Amino acid sequence: TATANCSYKTLIYNDTTQTLIMSASNCATSLSRLMVPSDANVAGNVHGGTIMQMIEESACVAASRFYNHYSEEINKDGETIAQIKVLTARVESITFQQPLHVGDVAKVKAEVVFASEHTVAVAVKLMAERLPSSRKEEDTVGNRALLWIVGHLDRTTTAPGCEMAKDSMGIATVQAADPAKFQRAKAPKFDPPTDNEALMGYKLAKMAYKMRKAHQAADPASLPEMMNDESNPPSVDGIEAFSPDQSVVELAQVMLPADCVTGAGLVRGGVVMKLMDNASGVTAVRHCGTNVVTVSVDAMDMVAPVLLGDVLRICAVPVFTSGKSIEIEVKVVAERFSLQEGKFVREEIVSTKQAYFTFVSLGSAGKAMPMRPLAPKTDEDKKLFQQGKQRYEQRKAHRGAMKQKK
Repeated sequence: TATANCSYKTLIYNDTTQTLIMSASNCATSLSRLMVPSDANVAGNVHGGTIMQMIEESACVAASRFYNHYSEEINKDGETIAQIKVLTARVESITFQQPLHVGDVAKVKAEVVFASEHTVAVAVKLMAERLPSSRKEEDTVGNRALLWIVGHLDRTTTAPGCEMAKDSMGIATVQAADPAKFQRAKAPKFDPPTDNEALMGYKLAKMAYKMRKAHQAADPASLPEMMNDESNPPSVDGIEAFSPDQSVVELAQVMLPADCVTGAGLVRGGVVMKLMDNASGVTAVRHCGTNVVTVSVDAMDMVAPVLLGDVLRICAVPVFTSGKSIEIEVKVVAERFSLQEGKFVREEIVSTKQAYFTFVSLGSAGKAMPMRPLAPKTDEDKKLFQQGKQRYEQRKAHRGAMKQKK
């Protein structure tokens, strides 16, 4: 029987002391961290990737506690026979309601709000605490997110996650453990919460789960093509339009032990999300030529895990601009190298088919500026532009509906 007592554990993370608060009743996680210059751009705005990494890590802590405290699969005759490692499978949504700045204290709360047979939904809220010299301002909601986490049984608890191996020349190499040793874990039973805010999260997650199940056979990237041929973006006086190929960015980075889940050889989702934000941010800066900030991230599916030693390629390309925002499509591919029969073999594994990051351009006063138009050239560019326009109109309609409910 779960109790409502809380235990406290102090951790050192990125040279910052954090207190994680665990409630045995819901495995909620809270952390606080001071935003420092290395977290921000030259204008002092905290990178969206830094925020997303904090959100993802908090969600994984909450999900890991939920799985490992309540799962019946990891205990036998009173002894632990396995450990459940968690990975982010899908980011339902992330909204950036207020920017964070250097000197703010970011306070993140993550709470499990729903569980299906094999996945758990974690709702995350980030509050910004500003500490002026004269008085303490009230906390403001900076971000909200809903993430889907899956658990994997690791029964080789005595074996290290990374094994030392030797190549054909006898040189020791570090290799990721075989992912085949991981078995999908069943999510523990979850009872609907009684707290009003948590109950709202439960209802939203349950609705999202049902919608996802109803459309799981469809391609999430597919969108109906517009019947008209209005492929030209709105013009902005005095600002030259750029084509998509003028701002395309591709980043490549090898995945190191520091990027992985402890002892598992599996790269943390927050690391991938931060690199995606970095690539899309560079694309936005190239297109705008100004300071930019992330304002939203559409749903993304991480369809395959990234392993230690993989070379991660992130491609970011602008696909749509409105009067004050730009949408950037990001795709992630993992290059995996192995030695088979004395020959090097290279595989390409699609980790994330596509995700859409939206940025706005900010002036010196921190206010949104007119966006440089995007001029699609090819038929594919024009198709992507129309699909982006449809997503933009859907987000706009959703925001209007939310305002009316308030």
